[in-house]
Amino acid sequence: MIDKGFDPDFLIQKYQLKALPNFGQYKFGIFIPYFFKQQMITFMSRSITGQYKKCRNEDSIIPVNQTMYNIDSVKDRILIVEGPTDVWNIGDGAVATSTINYTMEQVILLNKMVYEGVKAIFIMYDAEEFAIDKAKELASRLSCEHVEVLELSSPSDPGNMTQGEVRHLRKQLGL
Repeated sequence: MIDKGFDPDFLIQKYQLKALPNFGQYKFGIFIPYFFKQQMITFMSRSITGQYKKCRNEDSIIPVNQTMYNIDSVKDRILIVEGPTDVWNIGDGAVATSTINYTMEQVILLNKMVYEGVKAIFIMYDAEEFAIDKAKELASRLSCEHVEVLELSSPSDPGNMTQGEVRHLRKQLGL
């Protein structure tokens, strides 16, 4: 986390992260809880190698692929990114699909949020062509009046944006 420029103490407190033991199926990882309406519903782990591992569906209240990471931080604008580290860099208002292969349950959740008052949705996946195509596909399925796909060039990952770039982006999007 430090090598990506993150403040571990801040992230641990804000996102309720935990260190995992050096044994078991989630060994050498960070425990990343997912909340919905302030209740933990599932989790992922991120290993020291950067690999993510989801909680099994049968062990989740709501599976990872049916929700969005950091969904409770949304007000009236959403920035959709790929993964939790992207959210950690951007902050409140950013949510992660936890993959570029979004699900219909996530589309339904986003459209429900539009019905409940979300006015604008922005999608900013990594800069690879396949990811941009998936972002455009997701945008076409959303019922919000203002949906926009943001394309990165450099850096190619929202998690690698500088704090200055993040501040500028947040201001532009009204997050």
